[in-house]
Amino acid sequence: MNIKNLLVTQKKNNKVAITQGNKHLSFENWYTLSSELHNFFLDNQVFGNVALCMNNSIEYAIAYFGITFLGETIVPLNPNMSNENLLSELKFCDVTYMLVDKSQSDQIQKWILQEKREIILIEVNVTEEMKIEIKKFEDNTFKERVNEVVQDKSVAILLPTSGTTSNSKRVMLTHENLLTNIKNNLPSLRANEKSVFLIALPMYFGYCNTSQFLTSLFLAARIVISESKFIAKNFFHITEKEKITHFTAVPTMLKMIIDYRYGNLYDISSLIQICFGGGPCKTEYIQNFCEYFGKDKIVQTYGQTEAGPRISFKTYTSGEIINKSVGVPIQNIEIKIEKETTTDFNGEILIMSDSSMKGYYKNIEETTKILSNGWLKTGDLGYLDDNGELHITGRKKNIIICGGISISCEFIEEVMLDFPGITETVAFSKKDELLGEQIGINYVSEYAVNEQELKKYFKNRTGLKNIKLWLEQVEQLKKTYNGKILRGG
Repeated sequence: MNIKNLLVTQKKNNKVAITQGNKHLSFENWYTLSSELHNFFLDNQVFGNVALCMNNSIEYAIAYFGITFLGETIVPLNPNMSNENLLSELKFCDVTYMLVDKSQSDQIQKWILQEKREIILIEVNVTEEMKIEIKKFEDNTFKERVNEVVQDKSVAILLPTSGTTSNSKRVMLTHENLLTNIKNNLPSLRANEKSVFLIALPMYFGYCNTSQFLTSLFLAARIVISESKFIAKNFFHITEKEKITHFTAVPTMLKMIIDYRYGNLYDISSLIQICFGGGPCKTEYIQNFCEYFGKDKIVQTYGQTEAGPRISFKTYTSGEIINKSVGVPIQNIEIKIEKETTTDFNGEILIMSDSSMKGYYKNIEETTKILSNGWLKTGDLGYLDDNGELHITGRKKNIIICGGISISCEFIEEVMLDFPGITETVAFSKKDELLGEQIGINYVSEYAVNEQELKKYFKNRTGLKNIKLWLEQVEQLKKTYNGKILRGG
């Protein structure tokens, strides 16, 4: 099993595979250009883990499979990360070769020379005529190299975790992991070769990598790449123009769409399915999404990078009352709840699937903590209801112990999001000399909030009358590279 075969099987297909602005790349040309890049790699003895540091683009897709054809491991990087973080990622992932697009090569090359980093930069550019241009930048002072890292050829990609801490790990997903997750997820998609996928999430993001980018290729469907930062107006324009059928987003993107005042001027009736996930979402918002797009088009998803990533999905049928589950497992995924005691209502969510990661790169200790006898410990807390639907109640590590009472951060955030006007919130622990910990909450609201009224509401809603509460209204919350809220005060 190898993901390169997804493109190899389409090498004589002249149908358009990717649209980016006025550029159109056929499957046949995609294969040809990736093969040209592969040959360049062979001629220049490129080896090892190869970094892919590009914005969403046709170049990204070509480079992705150029590396795959080479049989090496892809290391996708956020092109907007700081130089300090970039250096840390390159060093940790044992990268010697980094692929960039034309817009970044000069700046990154200057930084590499200034810092005297032993990184060989390869610029990949695709012209308007769909011809590939490849340039290699190298400091002549370090030409002799030996690949000292033992490569695991079964590993296709090293994806960053979707965690919210600064010390994220790299997840090793094999070719089998990726292909298994694609196939297991297909029945939930209602997609085929005639489908048109709009990609607006970062392509280096695990949520996009498997469920959109590779899945569309598996189906021989068309991808439309949104070039700029996500704006609701662009979504409507592209969806109408390109007849988009499938779109995946985080909740904030969907809220921007339904809040756009001129949305009714566009025809977006081509949409068949809108998937969303990546974090908690207010029930009110889900109801609004369903009313705006139609219940039959909305799919809520749950997953983790370590799982491949998709784990479960929830559809909203016309007569169904919206609840707070994340749906049922996708096919061939088994879920069990590991409770600490028999009387516990919920416990840690464990999954078993051939799509679960091989492990964390260079981190055996963390790998053994969450992989055991075929089961992947997600670190999420939850339960299965009588209908087999999964409910997420919190993170195992996101617990605040205040006055001897254990409180889930996710529970706190769920309560806060039900307060009128509050759109985003994050709970965290604050040190307290008397209680050890107190609850800290930052929140974003559409208007000024009376703090005393909010505290009264919170204590009445939770029944936690005697706990200490620290509140702060902020303009925006800090977020990770993939849009998840960053924890901490």
